[in-house]
Amino acid sequence: MPNHPRTLDLAAFPSRRGSVYVAVLVASTIVSVIGLSALSATRSQQRASQGEADFVEAKFYAQSAIDMGLFDMSADSGWRDNYPSGNWWVNQPIGAGKYTLNAIDPIDGSLSSGSSNDPVLMTGTGNKGRSTYLLQVTAQRQSGVMQVVAGTWKRVTLP
Repeated sequence: MPNHPRTLDLAAFPSRRGSVYVAVLVASTIVSVIGLSALSATRSQQRASQGEADFVEAKFYAQSAIDMGLFDMSADSGWRDNYPSGNWWVNQPIGAGKYTLNAIDPIDGSLSSGSSNDPVLMTGTGNKGRSTYLLQVTAQRQSGVMQVVAGTWKRVTLP
């Protein structure tokens, strides 16, 4: 047997120049599209989760606005004269958000006129991020103290 290097006859193979390059390019494009889709889905889920967390926090801020109003009513015997009908506090910072409290007399529209036993319709608004939550309750003097009327807590939708 002769001891010489083997030579490759290129004529025996059809011309396939660039076909491997095209296959690699197509495969890497598919992998890139799958990766970008997964990244986009993850970002969407993160935004949705953050929106839900903000909504829950906004609800607590709305509740806090009403609690602050009830506290001030119990601490100030002249609150009907000292607080106007309408907004008591607007965009007060709390935690990572803010709250607003609106209070009116649903009978005559004025807290300072009428009976000291007239009910007060309180609307607390909580804001956190892009979320807003409105909570409404009626309070009335019972046994000399302003208390929430049972069954009056309700969520208010934005107009």
